[in-house]
Amino acid sequence: MLLLLFLVAAYIPWQFPVDPLPEPTGRYAVGVTDFELTDHGRPELLCQKKSCEDRKLRLRMWYPAKNAGNRAKRSYASESEVSGTMAGMAKLMSLPGGIFSHFSRVTTNSVENAPVIDKQQLPVVIFSHGLYSYMWQSTALLESLASEGYLVFSIHHPYDAAAVEFSSGELLEAYIPEQNQLQGEIQALRKKAYSEIDINKRFDFFMQYIERAYAASDSKLTRSAPQWVADQLFVADYLVEGELPARVRAVASRGRYDKIAFTGMSFGGSTAVAACRLSKRCAVTINLDGADSHFLGINSAPTVPTLHLAHDVHRLQQQSEPELPVNTELLYNDFSEQRFAHAGREKNLYSYIVKGSHHFAFSDASLLLPGLLARILAGETEAEAMLDLQLNLVLSFLQAGLDTDDFSNFLAAANARQGRLSKHNSEFVSDWWNSLSEERKEQIAIRLQRLKNETWRRDN
Repeated sequence: MLLLLFLVAAYIPWQFPVDPLPEPTGRYAVGVTDFELTDHGRPELLCQKKSCEDRKLRLRMWYPAKNAGNRAKRSYASESEVSGTMAGMAKLMSLPGGIFSHFSRVTTNSVENAPVIDKQQLPVVIFSHGLYSYMWQSTALLESLASEGYLVFSIHHPYDAAAVEFSSGELLEAYIPEQNQLQGEIQALRKKAYSEIDINKRFDFFMQYIERAYAASDSKLTRSAPQWVADQLFVADYLVEGELPARVRAVASRGRYDKIAFTGMSFGGSTAVAACRLSKRCAVTINLDGADSHFLGINSAPTVPTLHLAHDVHRLQQQSEPELPVNTELLYNDFSEQRFAHAGREKNLYSYIVKGSHHFAFSDASLLLPGLLARILAGETEAEAMLDLQLNLVLSFLQAGLDTDDFSNFLAAANARQGRLSKHNSEFVSDWWNSLSEERKEQIAIRLQRLKNETWRRDN
């Protein structure tokens, strides 16, 4: 209902913020270009045709550019993107197709096909959007990374995103699974898996949720998540081994691909962490408010430095359901990316909660919404302050993971923002695990191995 309130209010033209996006923080101008790739031999999994084609992807690349002079900067969404992708998003919500038309009047800081800087070995970031979103949903953050010298590739994941329009004119709309009683039961288990205050019950609900979803071939977990992981791995390898369009190759050839950052928001953040586990090129990974959607990391140490920034979930639970108790010791990813016995002490896992934030704060939403509705959906942190916090933490984490291997600057940046940031300590999980009997631990180990075997089988 809150989302509908925002959309209806935002449809009134004078309510739309149409100010330019905040200027990037770095020394370089920002170039941008879109391109398309096809993974030949990997079929679409969610298309509704009798014969599905090979997996096609649309990507946007931001990069550090030479001074672009007086060349026009790109709008947040072109007229074609408004009538295609954004109208597709409106259709998902059963709302008028022109509801996002103001996006074409918001100016970004990127110049299309601007000349790239002369520097070689630019650090590379691969980014994935949230479920049913679009590849430029975090333009403000990704432009700033480019201005700081990063080469950024954002993937538009077909069928799990707002409609994707290709250069051929083909428009691939989102696939929405049928909502039936079984789906309702799976979602009820998921809610309990992330809100139950007793850790024994919470873990059991967590396992039931995954097992039931797999048994029912839930499209999000059994098709979408593996497909997104495959998309990210394909892009990382293709940028090195594939034949890129000439205008893209001229920029992409400047990248350093032996140490890539896999990043994303929400569903994209969760699957980016999973893809990182499977890629020899991944050196660091960042999950912006993504819950478990892929399960190779359960009871496993992080393979590379991993940053998880979460919205203020405990506060939001207390506000939305004040009659229910909340366990502030637990966060929704506590069973993943760390070993149960070492939870809270994994040296490669950095987990923080952004105080006062809601889920949409980890996108451009707070920059594009009217004030009251921005606070409802993105939280109480001011839009530019939230952008500054994300950029500072993400940038210092990337610098450490891709360059210096020294996280002291990142930790200093996090400590300096204690007023808006709280470090999440998941030692509650290791206390729970260490209190279990050996027999109970063995039962859980067997159950987890069955799950990981199923995950591996479906992914391969």
